[in-house]
Amino acid sequence: MSTFDALVISATEALFNTITPTMVTYKNKNDVTRTIEAILFYIAKEPKNKQMRARHPLVNIIVRNNSTTGISSGEIDEAGDKVELPIRRNHTSKKYFSIKSILEQNDGFLKLEMR
Repeated sequence: MSTFDALVISATEALFNTITPTMVTYKNKNDVTRTIEAILFYIAKEPKNKQMRARHPLVNIIVRNNSTTGISSGEIDEAGDKVELPIRRNHTSKKYFSIKSILEQNDGFLKLEMR
């Protein structure tokens, strides 16, 4: 874990209290949905190369580690769970991104890689 990631995870409660999280839709593999709060980090832009257009941009999100207002680490299925996010920063169009991995976790929060 990088120093930056460690600081972000340790300060996440303060982030949720000072930064307005984005309301997103979590959909599990059984297509059951719920609205949750997430802090979004857009890591890579969507490729402009024609061969790479099918790839989604890389986005990391931080959510509460619970099954009411976030996503519980015990319920995640990386083979089927998705989160509907804006496709780019400050963009209104949305699409479902697949949960690829849990990058970091503690009792309060999860940092997830989305693609």
